[in-house]
Amino acid sequence: MKAEAVIKKRIEESGLKLRHVAQESNIPPDKLSRGLNGYRKLTPDEFVRVCQTLEIDFSYFRESA
Repeated sequence: MKAEAVIKKRIEESGLKLRHVAQESNIPPDKLSRGLNGYRKLTPDEFVRVCQTLEIDFSYFRESA
């Protein structure tokens, strides 16, 4: 599963709004939305901040690679 799909799934499962995740991650909501929907790549820094906001352990991505 692609990293973006994992993040989208976690947002959906958590019941959080994309706007809230973007705000907590200090990323403009439209920029995060485009990144999660494949219209742009999330920068490594953005990826880390979103994962920290959603409490996603980075080891999950190493194991599924």
